[in-house]
Amino acid sequence: MRNIINVCSSHPKLFMSFPVLNVLDKEFTGSSIDFKEVMIQGIFEFLEREEKKSSKRSGHEGKISSEVSLDVDVFHGNSKMFENDGICASLVQRYMDPILEMCTYDDGEHSYLAVKYLKFIVKLGFANPRICIPTVVALEASKVPYVRSMALEIHRELHSKHESLIDSSYIHGFKLAVKYRAKLSSGLLTENQQYFQKFYKVIEESKATKKKIFNQLVKSFTFSIDGCTEEQALFMKNYVLFMANTIPCCELSTLEEVFILVDGIDAVLANQGVTLSSNVSVKLNQTDPNFDWKIYGYLSLAILSLYELKNCLIQAYKIPEDGQRNELKSQKTKFTEVPIKLFDISPEAGSFREICETLVTVVL
Repeated sequence: MRNIINVCSSHPKLFMSFPVLNVLDKEFTGSSIDFKEVMIQGIFEFLEREEKKSSKRSGHEGKISSEVSLDVDVFHGNSKMFENDGICASLVQRYMDPILEMCTYDDGEHSYLAVKYLKFIVKLGFANPRICIPTVVALEASKVPYVRSMALEIHRELHSKHESLIDSSYIHGFKLAVKYRAKLSSGLLTENQQYFQKFYKVIEESKATKKKIFNQLVKSFTFSIDGCTEEQALFMKNYVLFMANTIPCCELSTLEEVFILVDGIDAVLANQGVTLSSNVSVKLNQTDPNFDWKIYGYLSLAILSLYELKNCLIQAYKIPEDGQRNELKSQKTKFTEVPIKLFDISPEAGSFREICETLVTVVL
């Protein structure tokens, strides 16, 4: 595989030949991590060489991308003088999805190369911001400092250039972060609590983006009880627990943002929370010894976590009564960090049934 890519790098038109594309496609969709690393490294080196050639042609010989603004039109194949540039763009777009998946494969042993590659193609202007931002936001939750640092750097660049394109994909990024950490971590409550704070710092100066994100965030906490599978319930529990654990550590800029969160959580508690609690009460009264409490248990943990998050925000920002809010929306917050009391599935938390019983006492 390494030899194939080396030959193609010397004769770039071979990259677009059917036999070579067939081999690359097969290996990128396969299960061999070693093959994927070799291919990413080979394409990465090819792109770097082409960038240096482009810099020389543009009159910037001896300089690299960090020192000069690259002619992105050239790399998108808009100039007939540069026949390899269209090949570069085609390779990047064709294998974007599998390489983004590699970025969250592990905590750095195999994924680090893919993250470096992502940073490079974002700088070149090849990466579709809307497609890659969920992975970038997920990588901000990495436990490895240099991976987090790279992800935040990529995020800042994308936000500064493509804010309106990426702000609708942030929730997808949060959910991907939860899947990423749940896959690699033994407990979401032991993860980096500063995650949301660091994410927030990137977008802090954009009022419109923040308002949009907080409105989307509270909507993402809603769920349907009917037809909910165990897998869906487990993810909802993980998602709410992860976000509830990190949001209280972030100092929000204005009370309007806090109000959106508190009122949105209130609506979830009044709808999904009350409905779930009522369903649990019915099942508790039926005393069916064979009833599987897992789905209700996971969802109950999600609701209990939202309940704690709401109370934590009220205490941290000293939220006033509804009638006093309008004139306070634009004011800066007075924040006092308050520890949030969350718990996950554990022997100390009790059985799934006992967690459900706790929900009924809290919500009803």
